[in-house]
Amino acid sequence: MVKEKIFVLASDYYNHPTEGIPIVRIYGKTEEGTTKTYYDNTFKPYFYLANPNKYDYRMLNSAGAEVVGEKELEYEGQNLRCIKIQTRKPHEVARLRDRLEGRGRTVFSADILFPLRYAYDKDLGSFCEVESEED
Repeated sequence: MVKEKIFVLASDYYNHPTEGIPIVRIYGKTEEGTTKTYYDNTFKPYFYLANPNKYDYRMLNSAGAEVVGEKELEYEGQNLRCIKIQTRKPHEVARLRDRLEGRGRTVFSADILFPLRYAYDKDLGSFCEVESEED
């Protein structure tokens, strides 16, 4: 593995054509001025659902989503028990958010675009260090 400092020019993602998983692309320029593209297929789309009930679990399961953890979040001065829901593809987050909100449920972090969620979670700034396999 090689570590190098880059200036991030842009980021986006695409769904792998055969595996169907999201792959994040980071476009950057090294300190030497070389432009490079970095790929990450390990990051999964997710959001949080507050105070889930058994019907929520059933709906999420039938939609192919997976509950991968729990977290307590503060909202309007109250601590809420939330579950972290992971989906297969980024567009499924918005679809599930709309279904859950239509049922009067409270969701968090479901309106953040996938490449931005990646940048936030990986703490990518405009100039950062990335680790990649050698060319």
